[in-house]
Amino acid sequence: ATSLKKLTSLRKLTLGFEDVNLGDDSLKETANGLQSLTKITELHLNYGAKKMTDKGAAELFKGFKHMKDLTTLKLDLVRTGFTDKGLADLAKGISEFEKIKVLKLGLKENKFADQGIADLGKALAKMKSITSLHMGFFNCN
Repeated sequence: ATSLKKLTSLRKLTLGFEDVNLGDDSLKETANGLQSLTKITELHLNYGAKKMTDKGAAELFKGFKHMKDLTTLKLDLVRTGFTDKGLADLAKGISEFEKIKVLKLGLKENKFADQGIADLGKALAKMKSITSLHMGFFNCN
């Protein structure tokens, strides 16, 4: 993922890691690779990383906070280990994007509950630029 740093003119990026055992260290490395991609307008991350924790999720979200031109964000975070805290960090992170028009959150089989979803709802209410919103919460505890 650190080789992503060299693709500084990249506008659209899709990364998929499904049914893998990536831990927080791998997520931090991915985030480090994303930090230099400031021209990205469309980002799709698909993680089915069973070992992802709230800490790893926070690191991952730091990786794309520099993408100020982001208009489309699709996050599929399936069967991870993050909880209400991780969802609150996600909510805080995405609410900082002023240009997002399309937001898709696929958050199946995670460990968050009512508080995390409430935090996400508060963040979404602040995002006035969204014209298309897709969310999926299935089998969350």
